[in-house]
Amino acid sequence: TAIEFYILSEKEAILAGDELQIGLAKMYKGNALSFIGEFSEASKEFQDALQIFQKLKNIHYIISARSSLSDLYSQNLFYDEAKKERDEAISLAEKFGSHGHLSAFYYNAALDNQSQGDYKASIANFKKALNAGRKTDNPKFYEATPLTGLVIACSEINDILKAEFYLREF
Repeated sequence: TAIEFYILSEKEAILAGDELQIGLAKMYKGNALSFIGEFSEASKEFQDALQIFQKLKNIHYIISARSSLSDLYSQNLFYDEAKKERDEAISLAEKFGSHGHLSAFYYNAALDNQSQGDYKASIANFKKALNAGRKTDNPKFYEATPLTGLVIACSEINDILKAEFYLREF
């Protein structure tokens, strides 16, 4: 299984003394554990990976680990914890101009807002996701998802004119 592969990868990375590979093995193992519903173990792996990446000062993987934690918390309805991790990641992504990450973070925040019935905040975050995506090297790739979210969110609050506006943006 994938988990066995990541366990083996982690063991090999430990033998090689390769901290980055240890962190990556832990992060990917966390993703696999999350996929099969082992959320507590997944959280531990993500947190261990995050500590390694922080020690290495690897901003890209710090952002990725926080993203994984945020997604894990969101899918288990721990919205406050998800927001805390996402806000930390957003701060780093803004500092380093990682617009692709920002687009995904704001999109996921918008989904959390919707799940909690806060369509005003959801729409604001979908707009932030759209704006961040448009600052990437591949804006068309990043536009579709937040535009779809905006169409749905505006429809949910019966703002049909805005929904049609975002639909035409496609």
